[in-house]
Amino acid sequence: MREDLGRATDAHGIRQALPADIGALAALSRRTISASYRLFLGDQVVDAFIGSGAADRYVEENIGQCSLMLLDTEVVGYAVCLENLRMMIDHTAQRQGFGTLLLRRVEAALLRRYDELRLESFEGNHGANAFYRRNDWREVSRYFDDASGSGKIVFGKSAPRHEEAAVLNPRLWYVNVFVRDLGRAVAFYRDTLGLPLQFQDEKFGYASFAPEGVRLGVARVDPNAPESPSLVGRHTGVGFGVPDLDAAHRQLAAKGVRFTMVPTKQPWGGYLATFADPDGNVFYLDQL
Repeated sequence: MREDLGRATDAHGIRQALPADIGALAALSRRTISASYRLFLGDQVVDAFIGSGAADRYVEENIGQCSLMLLDTEVVGYAVCLENLRMMIDHTAQRQGFGTLLLRRVEAALLRRYDELRLESFEGNHGANAFYRRNDWREVSRYFDDASGSGKIVFGKSAPRHEEAAVLNPRLWYVNVFVRDLGRAVAFYRDTLGLPLQFQDEKFGYASFAPEGVRLGVARVDPNAPESPSLVGRHTGVGFGVPDLDAAHRQLAAKGVRFTMVPTKQPWGGYLATFADPDGNVFYLDQL
């Protein structure tokens, strides 16, 4: 998997795990198993499993095949990228889109190597099972796991039959805006707008934010590149949505955000405003 996923952190905060990450990944496993598995496995089974050190050993033994996801500098999930896939998202970060991004990323890499993938989930883990089904994993079989005293479901997913099938119905994952000063832009989007920072890489001049829905990337332009002036300070066409536009307008204006259009009722029935970031990039702000 190293050649497929690489060591660099991508636009979604996903990178190859390193030996230095073993402690963080093992801790994530323990706390997520403790928080999420007791309902269907019971306290005794969960406590015995965590106490055995099996979760820690699994991470250590498979670190070379492991990819992790970061939110800012915190690990929020990982996947062991083998033909029998195993994935875990921190219980505090579930239902925020991280699992979907990580699963799609590792699926794409693995299905270039294998015709068929497998993963297993406990029958009682209804949230995880629904998640896999939503992401087009099909149930292959069920069996009783003696070690846990619980039933398990085996899910499978096949590679597309034709190469062109892999690009049908693409999903919008992220949009990029271009800035001159990355640090200033990160402060604006994180501290003023309140977007969760997934990661920031000064060396490569890129930061990624993880609001609900599509990721937002902020890319620093090369001041010597001839196309840079045309990339910065323009209307992006990107829209943010808030439940109370008037309240959001007041709050952001009080923080010094420049609105190029105050909240205005539109002829087609919508209610929106437009604002600019410190580089003059203009965004929509819509009433949801």
